[in-house]
Amino acid sequence: MSERSCLTKKEAYVSVETVFAISVFLVFFFLALGFFTYIYPYTVLQRDVHVLGTVAARQGGLTQEDIDQFQERLARYPFLGRSDQVQVSVYVNGSLQDPASVTPLGEEGGHYVTRESKDLMDIEVRVPASGTLLRAVAKFFGVEGVSDEYVFWETVVSYRN
Repeated sequence: MSERSCLTKKEAYVSVETVFAISVFLVFFFLALGFFTYIYPYTVLQRDVHVLGTVAARQGGLTQEDIDQFQERLARYPFLGRSDQVQVSVYVNGSLQDPASVTPLGEEGGHYVTRESKDLMDIEVRVPASGTLLRAVAKFFGVEGVSDEYVFWETVVSYRN
């Protein structure tokens, strides 16, 4: 008498359930991996750039001290690359504004964007990403062109008279 090599219905259901359970686990694993490698850092940085935009709106621009404090705050995040390579640029009507020329709040001087001018200030922030885990996962799946930096834009108008 020969042995049968086919599975019984019960064994077949067990293997289908196993494959389904492993698939569900992998989907949740990759969602969690994506969240902690891209989405969480992106939302935290976006919040900080928005706060920087609010400072620029209240002050009529950004001073070098504002930019230095922003870089110090970013240096505390473990998911970022080197915080000294963070680039913050403020454009007023398309031309680059020098942070050293902006008069801080409470000081005398007229070197800032006024409310009456209605000029738009575009703040561009480029933050290098640590991304070693993200690049490793992308390389495993054959994804090319993973960015080495986060780029944010915030557009504000001045509140300062």
